[in-house]
Formats: sequence, structure tokens, C-alpha cells
Amino acid sequence: MKTRTGVKAALPKIKAPRKAWQQICRIKLEKTDYYCKQIIESTMDIDAFKGMGHNEKLQELRYNGQLLGSYQRNTENGSKIPGDIFELYDFWVFLSDDESMVIPTRKNPLSE
Repeated sequence: MKTRTGVKAALPKIKAPRKAWQQICRIKLEKTDYYCKQIIESTMDIDAFKGMGHNEKLQELRYNGQLLGSYQRNTENGSKIPGDIFELYDFWVFLSDDESMVIPTRKNPLSE
């Protein structure tokens, strides 16, 4: 059986979303400074997300997004498109039910 040493030994062995690791990281900052910097630098902003391909966006939502619930998005002609809202880092993303539309936004659409 392999034992954990160094930086990995300082953090609890759990599988958690990236935000949870950042919270643990802040608590253990004095012991694991290098690991914390690595995690914090790996967060993404909305412009980087917009520059990704469609499949990459879906993967990012699948592994790092937090589902907030269903949402009906209004279109220009007044119709509504069904889908879901995800929280991803410091922005929100609308994903249509057929997964053809991935639309990031800085404004929380559920607060309206």
C-alpha cells in the first residue's frame, strides 16, 4: 500500500469540486503554498471559456460546473428555449436541453 507524503499528505483525501479544494487550500495555505497556487491559477475567466471549442465547453461544464436548475431563455423573437443554468467559477452558463447552445454570462439570470 502506498502512503501519501509531502503536499498531498497535508490535504484530506476526498473527491470534491474545484471550489471545495480552493476552500481547503485557503485553510491549509501555510503548509501547502505551492499546491494552492497551482489550484488558484487553474481557474478560468469568461473570456477563456468563450475561446474554447464546443466540446471543450461541455467537458468543462460536466466536470467543474454546478447545476443551479432549469431555465427558460428568451430569444430575440419572443420564444423561449428550455435548458439549464450552471455556475462555473465566477460566471454562469446557459446550456440548452439539446446541448447545441452554450452561452456564458457575467450576470446571474436566476436573480431576475
